[in-house]
Amino acid sequence: MNLLTTIQEKRKSIVIFTLSMMAFKSSGQTASEQNQTDFHTWTSIGVIHKLNEKWDFKLEEQLRLKENSMTINQSFTDINIGHTLLQNFKLNVGSRFINENVGPKKEDKKYFRFNIDGNLTHKIYKFSLNNRLRYQNLNEFGNTNFSIRHARLETSLAYDLRKWKSMPKVSGEIFKRYINNETGQYEKYRLTFETEFKIKKTGTCAFFYRVDKGIANKKTIQILGTKFYVRI
Repeated sequence: MNLLTTIQEKRKSIVIFTLSMMAFKSSGQTASEQNQTDFHTWTSIGVIHKLNEKWDFKLEEQLRLKENSMTINQSFTDINIGHTLLQNFKLNVGSRFINENVGPKKEDKKYFRFNIDGNLTHKIYKFSLNNRLRYQNLNEFGNTNFSIRHARLETSLAYDLRKWKSMPKVSGEIFKRYINNETGQYEKYRLTFETEFKIKKTGTCAFFYRVDKGIANKKTIQILGTKFYVRI
């Protein structure tokens, strides 16, 4: 009960902090700027299994809400396999099966996404600096003319608070998009503030606040997320 109470108190503090930031930011925006903003919530639950010292497997289910978190945006299943090549370098290959609610008629469309990541990590004292380069390819089922590719570069810095069994992290990510055979263009960037709590030996629970800012369309999406992973 003490662990559950602690998690609930931490989450309540994060929610209050996030809503305060949103209210402060919205108060300084014009009507046209507010039309270019939205608030989303992302909730995910997953299972992580370490096969051995080199290989690990992750299965994740996620639900994303849009339009001030009142409408379903996406639900998907994520499957990821990771392989540690060197002490500080890891390669990940993943696939995602997506069901998306799009258009004014709220039509469901199904997509498949493939991604490959390279992760380079440096640990200094209690700090962990991670650089991830990802290539991903998104295709729509039944539509051979639809293909969106992204190159993504993310840098994150985490600090291990061992006494509190938590790890706060800040990260930034840039997206470059390629549609069909067109020349790539920078699409958006993300800034994320996250804290992760270890739950004894069973897994981890994380909460994050994210700002997703469009470069071309100037649209801003604020995201409040929860992640829970069980280790087996």
